[in-house]
Amino acid sequence: MRFLLLLLLLLLSALIARSWTGVEAGSVEGQRPVFRTRREPLLDVQPSPKGLDLSLDAWHSVPPYLRQVLTAIDDRLRGLDAFGSALRLTRIDFSLEQTLRKLDALDSRLGRLEAKMDLRLESDALSKSRKDSVAQGSDEHLSRRLEAVADKLNNKMSFLETKLDMRADRLTNKLELMERDLQDSSEDALEKIARGDESRARLQSDVSKILDSLDKMDASQRQIDTVIRADVSDVIKRSDAKMDLFSHEILTVASLLRAIQTDATRASAACRSGPESPSWEQVTNLTDLVEKMLRAGTEQFNEIDADVESYTRKVINGIHGLHELRRTTDDFVRGAFQDTVAQGNRTRVMVREEFRKLHEQIEPLPLIEPRLSLLSEGLERKISELSATVDHSFATLLVAQNSFISSCHRIQEEEIQLYDLLERIIHEMRNRSQGDTQRISDQLQGHSDHVAALLRGAVNAVFAAGNSTLDEVRRLVSEPCSRQPCLKAAANVSTNASTPTMPSTRPVTGRSATVPLQRTLARTSVNGTAEYEYYDDVK
Repeated sequence: MRFLLLLLLLLLSALIARSWTGVEAGSVEGQRPVFRTRREPLLDVQPSPKGLDLSLDAWHSVPPYLRQVLTAIDDRLRGLDAFGSALRLTRIDFSLEQTLRKLDALDSRLGRLEAKMDLRLESDALSKSRKDSVAQGSDEHLSRRLEAVADKLNNKMSFLETKLDMRADRLTNKLELMERDLQDSSEDALEKIARGDESRARLQSDVSKILDSLDKMDASQRQIDTVIRADVSDVIKRSDAKMDLFSHEILTVASLLRAIQTDATRASAACRSGPESPSWEQVTNLTDLVEKMLRAGTEQFNEIDADVESYTRKVINGIHGLHELRRTTDDFVRGAFQDTVAQGNRTRVMVREEFRKLHEQIEPLPLIEPRLSLLSEGLERKISELSATVDHSFATLLVAQNSFISSCHRIQEEEIQLYDLLERIIHEMRNRSQGDTQRISDQLQGHSDHVAALLRGAVNAVFAAGNSTLDEVRRLVSEPCSRQPCLKAAANVSTNASTPTMPSTRPVTGRSATVPLQRTLARTSVNGTAEYEYYDDVK
């Protein structure tokens, strides 16, 4: 068992020495070990010269594979920026072409309008020259037509002028907004670039701190390695010395045992051959001595085993501590490297986004400026032409307006007579309407009185007929009842079933008014609904 433990210790020390020699051989003196990833074999292409400055002076602490990844991302983003800027330029060209087409259409419409106006003015002038000898009504009609034409021309010219002013204001506002946005975006981009430089400097300082800590950890790990090697070699030397001492003691014990055995054989032979045999005490003393020697040997063996076991445990604990330290160091280095890469990616994305925005706003300007200059020249020329056309049209309009004013003087003189005539017409219509209203109201009042009188006569006649009918019915009913008392109920039933009665709405006059009230009957129809209640007076 002790031999197996020694072999285990030797194997562990050999493995530790081989691992550290491999690490030292893999890293050049004064440099750090290179960390490779799975992406490194796929990124051996040299970076493109476009993009940000990724030289060793600016990015001395960035690993080469990370630099290649950033360069590839930069190339793709620049391609996307170029495509987007080309698309925006095409859109701007299309909008400028549409504006030019609209201006051409407006110019053509103004030309047509001017030609129509000239033709109409010429025709009006000819008709005016021909109709100078006509009556005053034709002059008024001509003045009205000239006024209508002048109003239409004035409205159209004002509309076109306002439209041109609005278009020019829109173009100037768009240019001012573009310049202002460009200035603001350039200032924002410069500020963000400054912040990116500050964050890059902070990132470089953090990376340098992490690298210093990695150097310190590497040095401490090497020191721990040397200490563990020294401890392991010391343990091995001590164990070798103890094993030598143990083997020497074993040899001495074996020699003592051989001597004791020879002494015992000699004593037994002497006892057998000699006349005097050893006593029991001598034999027990000899056995006690042998037992003591064996006990001392076993105790020495146990001490040696305990020492070897304690040193073995120390070595194993040191190896476990070394592995734990290496694992924690690897985890710390990996986390620090991942944080550094993430911070670098965020900084890179932020700087890239700001450069992209600045590139989007700056790149179309050199292409837009000559087109804007051409457009401004065309606009100025067309605006000058339109202003000349408008001035000529206004001069013609002033001539027509003067002629219209001269023709309107007569209309102003006739306004007073026209006003008096209209006032007399209004008074006459008002008087006639009042007389008609009074006559209609009188006729309606007479008609309503006549209708009321007719209704009163009809109501009185109806009431008189009803009273006479009731008196006749009462008389016819009372005569048979006085003659035949037994058939009184049957007569009443037959009378109620055959003769309809009218409700008594007022007291009965005449003979029936003195008769006392005997009973009150209520008729019900065949369907079961109650009809009018009436008072039956019986003598």
